[in-house]
Amino acid sequence: MNTRKVAGGLTVLGFRENVDILIDEYFKNAESDYAEEIESKGIDPSTIDEGQWYAEVAKRAYQKPMTDIQVLLSKRPKLEWSAPKQDLVDGALFFYLGNQARLNVRACIREAQTRPEFTQYPALMQSLMASASFIEKNARNLIGVAKVTSIATYGSGIGFKGRNFAEIDSGNFHSFENPLSLDFLQTLPLVINGPTVYSLVGDKSTRIVNELRKNNTLPTWLEKMTFGDTVFSHITAANWLTTLPTTSIVIDASVSSSPEQLLRFHYFNYLIKAIADTNSPILEESPHWQGTTRSGFSDYLFQVNNVWIPFEAKVNVNSEKDILGQVKKYTESDVFNMSIESSTRKIRQPMPQHRICLLGDQHGIYLTVNSKFIGCTATEPRWKRTQLSRAQLTDIRKELQKLLNQ
Repeated sequence: MNTRKVAGGLTVLGFRENVDILIDEYFKNAESDYAEEIESKGIDPSTIDEGQWYAEVAKRAYQKPMTDIQVLLSKRPKLEWSAPKQDLVDGALFFYLGNQARLNVRACIREAQTRPEFTQYPALMQSLMASASFIEKNARNLIGVAKVTSIATYGSGIGFKGRNFAEIDSGNFHSFENPLSLDFLQTLPLVINGPTVYSLVGDKSTRIVNELRKNNTLPTWLEKMTFGDTVFSHITAANWLTTLPTTSIVIDASVSSSPEQLLRFHYFNYLIKAIADTNSPILEESPHWQGTTRSGFSDYLFQVNNVWIPFEAKVNVNSEKDILGQVKKYTESDVFNMSIESSTRKIRQPMPQHRICLLGDQHGIYLTVNSKFIGCTATEPRWKRTQLSRAQLTDIRKELQKLLNQ
């Protein structure tokens, strides 16, 4: 019997940027706590007198305040948390504590020291300081994981406003005794730019669990999970070249909130390796710079004849607002960052001025030079996915070599 594959996602934990929003958070969590208590007694919350309701919520908010992080760590059951759109039911939601949380909690402490309510109600400051202590110790780390028990839907919950939320088995939230650092996540690669949510496509969830296992005792429910992409699960390194031309690619929110990542893992990763110099490094999410200004992140950088060429991955090139403007951010940059293997150190490399860039989407591969399409348009790829073959890969490489020799 085949083991059912499940998906993994990641949500970034932050902290409120000012005291007024923090107090709102205290009240929101106090209200949720009170409602849960009332319902557990078989009482309909709507039958409680409004004045009584507010008085009890305010009492809890000021005397037993809890930040979102504290609520998560307290293992309050059945929380709804910001999550990727795709179906994560029976899968895992990993929690990463962002560095911005550290900056925000410090700002809140400075502001709280000037606010009379934090003197009048000492529990407010105690909660703030307890959260700060946890954040200072654990920022820039993957701190825990919970099992997902519902699909993500647009609504309300804990996390980011205007996002999708999924119910998690927060009563069994698992904190890692040895959190996983950002340095490891970047090797997946996973580039975390601010508070958001991520789909962990391909083998990212499996690699995270394998790394955690080295220094942590993991919960049984996590150990039993088998991660994988259900849509492209039939595509492998052994058959991609013959399978992709006949595969019908239909990606929607039920599959992934990062459809581009699915294409990268099951299409572009293989293609770029095939056309790049043998055994040459392939860089992902490299920042480019024009002078002292960061102009953008190229999805890939690979080498042909020892010359770096950028590659931009999209789901549909034609739907991009200014795709050639995006290309220019890489091809006309001065330098790019190159990570050194087995090190967190990065060095800057000069960007070649050939102005060549490849684009890829679900329809095929596009060629641009000097931010102009060559032999293709935004609606018609130069090399169609439906015609993918060994001969096509050879043609792409030869065309790049010809351009580099001009």
